[in-house]
Amino acid sequence: MIVELESVSSADEIAQGEGITWGLAESPFGWCSLGWTSRGISHLAFHDSPDGEPEALRKRWPLAIFRRNDVAARTEILKILRDSGIHRVVVAGTPFQIQVWKHLIRIPKGSVSSYLDLAAAIGKPRAVRAVGSACGANPVAWVIPCHRAVRVDRKLGGYRWGLDRKAAMLESESE
Repeated sequence: MIVELESVSSADEIAQGEGITWGLAESPFGWCSLGWTSRGISHLAFHDSPDGEPEALRKRWPLAIFRRNDVAARTEILKILRDSGIHRVVVAGTPFQIQVWKHLIRIPKGSVSSYLDLAAAIGKPRAVRAVGSACGANPVAWVIPCHRAVRVDRKLGGYRWGLDRKAAMLESESE
């Protein structure tokens, strides 16, 4: 999969003038929600159930107009999880978060990197906790592969969508 990452100054800039299309679908890792505009994907998250996602999206983009399309979301989610094609991602984050996310995209499928190694790779070797926080703030799971970040002892550490899901994702990539 090839990921092209564009950063914007605010979350509302992502949907400016056109709104956000979003949808839910089941995936090998549980329920998945996807949000996108013509500029690219700006939301991908995993869930234990299909409940509550519209509220989370509205909280992130309070000024956006939303259009639901589960069929298109299902099709796109399958492409993403198969790691096929080029995926354009448009996200809002701090300069530090963007720097971490760009480095995460460079970690090859089937590989992992420690938070310490990620901090060193971006030239901030003492910012290990901040790297972990940036991983936790990632708005586009799987595409920006924060699941590939592990503790220095190579144990899984935390994961916003649960350690069992992180283990399953890493297992699927090693096959």
